[in-house]
Amino acid sequence: KWSASLLRTLSGCRWKLPPSVGAIPAATTVNNYNGPVVTVNGDHAQLAWDSQSVTQTQANSEQIAAGYERLAQVLADMLANLPSFQLNENDEAEIRENTNIVLQEVVKPEPDQSIVRRCVTLIKGLLAPISAGLEKAVTGEMAKAARDIIETLGTSLPF
Repeated sequence: KWSASLLRTLSGCRWKLPPSVGAIPAATTVNNYNGPVVTVNGDHAQLAWDSQSVTQTQANSEQIAAGYERLAQVLADMLANLPSFQLNENDEAEIRENTNIVLQEVVKPEPDQSIVRRCVTLIKGLLAPISAGLEKAVTGEMAKAARDIIETLGTSLPF
């Protein structure tokens, strides 16, 4: 085993060793020349490799709090049809984010009514220009669908 003093004087050169002799600092870049490297972060991740077709499912079901079933159904249907409203990118992201917040809240034993009310109000506000036909390329069908969602969101709140 090499001693620290021998390492310092090796080849007649003197240099200062790091505090922990022999320790290798963590690499910041990894080059892998022998095959692919896959890094997965997060819960419930699913991967498929070298497949012609893949079918993956997850059975994550949560009980919706009593009285919030209709609200959750309306929001889930709205999310599925959201691209048809042709919203701008920011409005669509806001609707998705607030819808997900409500859906996460309604699976709690006692959902926070203020969070649900605030998010539903914001969603209705973002859909209002479409329901009034004020957005570009809004068809009568899209305006009616937005009005129906706004009305149903208002009536599906259990409080």
